[in-house]
Amino acid sequence: AEERKHDERKYQIPAENLKEEIRMYAQNNDIGRTIYARNKEHVGKVKSIGRRYCAACGTVHACYNVLWDDGKMTKPCYAGVRTNEDGSLQIM
Repeated sequence: AEERKHDERKYQIPAENLKEEIRMYAQNNDIGRTIYARNKEHVGKVKSIGRRYCAACGTVHACYNVLWDDGKMTKPCYAGVRTNEDGSLQIM
């Protein structure tokens, strides 16, 4: 039987990209911003920003660590979040 090899490249985080993303988020002041669910049924606050593998993107990507009004903590991908006209964030 042929052994499957796991592709480690997509899980590697280039340090120079991480530093650049951290600078970008610091300028945007995303930590502490209000974020809404897709249907605006739930509201949360961005507690911190991290990086992890995103199945939707297929790569390691930036994500928000969000604490929702019902007490749950999720990590929506930065690429799947838009900015509303009032400056709040919303999951697309």
